[in-house]
Amino acid sequence: MTVIDIDETTEAGRDILRKLAKHPEAGQVKSDIPLDENGEPIGYTLEEVFADVDKSLSEAYGVDFAKVSRLVRSGELKEEDITNELLLSAEFEYMPYPGFKPKRVSDDFEPDALWIDAISDEE
Repeated sequence: MTVIDIDETTEAGRDILRKLAKHPEAGQVKSDIPLDENGEPIGYTLEEVFADVDKSLSEAYGVDFAKVSRLVRSGELKEEDITNELLLSAEFEYMPYPGFKPKRVSDDFEPDALWIDAISDEE
């Protein structure tokens, strides 16, 4: 394992981190999180934050956003191919247990706009 420091305040550093996030098989970004006096982390890693966001969105809307994120990062699904019809299909149904009901269900729900904004490479 090789440890490197990447300056995320530069455009080149941010570009490297974005590319690495899209190719988890190549490596994993581990951020330094400050520790409190008991050695417990103060805050969360980027991976923990995104996992929590994916879970919250999935529970709220009944769409498996973690699966969508994983497929986009691996290149199996292209951002431009993401549509409301695809996200609301059985392939991406979020069903953590039998009888699960999403917290928010509405007829005008458009999950693609929600998710695409979250993963966009543009700054």
